[in-house]
Amino acid sequence: MISLGVSREVQTTVSSLWPVIGKFSALPEWFPNISHFECDGDAPGAERRITIGPFVITQRLLEQDDAMHMTKYQVTTGPGMTPETGFIVTITVADIGGGRARIDWSAQLDALPSMLPPGSEAAFIQRTERNYNDALDHFEALINAAPILH
Repeated sequence: MISLGVSREVQTTVSSLWPVIGKFSALPEWFPNISHFECDGDAPGAERRITIGPFVITQRLLEQDDAMHMTKYQVTTGPGMTPETGFIVTITVADIGGGRARIDWSAQLDALPSMLPPGSEAAFIQRTERNYNDALDHFEALINAAPILH
């Protein structure tokens, strides 16, 4: 089992943040560098197809809990990914007071993607956490630039 994750505190409320980051079909509103996006809904079972650079990634929504501000999805296809990889991603948002919220973005995999050599788990974790942090940097810049998210 491979586990990874990042957390970020942002200057906005959960009630402003959740409708954007918690909506499965809203990914292009906050995730950078998407060149093509398709999504067939926001309820469990929905799938989204994302193109970033040369990569096409498919994700399936597993759980959506708006009361707990939690969404969980599985990466079903992508570079080296199959459903058997078991790449399950969870995003939660929590109020931390003072008009601030914390975003927790974590993932677990049952197996290393097939395109990676055995023993490269640490490099995979580091690269994935860097990608998550880059996306949160982009999202935080959007929050700071958009009064509607405050």
